[in-house]
Amino acid sequence: MNFVQGGELKDLLFNEGTFDEDTVKFYAIQIIDAVRYLHRKNIVHRDLKLENILIDDRGYLQIIDFGIAKRLDSLDQNADIADVTTHNPNEYEGDKNDKMMDLWDIGIVIY
Repeated sequence: MNFVQGGELKDLLFNEGTFDEDTVKFYAIQIIDAVRYLHRKNIVHRDLKLENILIDDRGYLQIIDFGIAKRLDSLDQNADIADVTTHNPNEYEGDKNDKMMDLWDIGIVIY
């Protein structure tokens, strides 16, 4: 992994206090695109949080810490935004909802 100049998104948020709406949109799109890419490769991160998102010197994000990430065996392991908005992922068990958990984590990070 290359050195990422900007540090953790958590530290930047702590130093800034809040982000304006345009900055939140800029970061949210990057996070969603990165997780979408992982899910298309049938990989789930399972630990998405501000501490696991770094900012490079140009202001772009990189997701790190794939220590508990895993590759799903079955291609039918799909979740979408509608699933997340109608259910609490903490109620689910097993691998079939790992993608949904990533989507839930995205919501928490963006919030």
